[in-house]
Amino acid sequence: MKKITAISALLVSVLALSSCATTDSDTSAPNSDTVKNTSTDVTTPTAKVKLTPNGDKLVAKVYTTYNNNPEGSVRLQWDAPKGTGCYDTSFPISKYSETNDMTTASVSLKQGDKFCNGTWNVNILFDKKVIATSSVEVSK
Repeated sequence: MKKITAISALLVSVLALSSCATTDSDTSAPNSDTVKNTSTDVTTPTAKVKLTPNGDKLVAKVYTTYNNNPEGSVRLQWDAPKGTGCYDTSFPISKYSETNDMTTASVSLKQGDKFCNGTWNVNILFDKKVIATSSVEVSK
């Protein structure tokens, strides 16, 4: 009985795969009139960033032109003041438009029971290289 079940499962798999297979009787190269060039020029994105204190948080406003780079290729990185024990964070920026794409991000200045005084930096990164940056001194 086990052999019949195994053979049946194998036969069903072979039939399913064969139904997906197609044959093309014309194996010649496609006509140059039908070939479309799908490549696009890719260059480093450009970005501008402005950092503004807003109560107990900082708000970064980022304008990005992606230059045909995919979503996730540009990252925002928060650098907390050194020696404060506050957290650095980094995440990919969502892409909604190819040019002049506006994104806002914020970070809390109060982390746990401490206020993160000092110089905060926000960097916009592409290929681990900074393409835009802004800094602000925060004290409470």
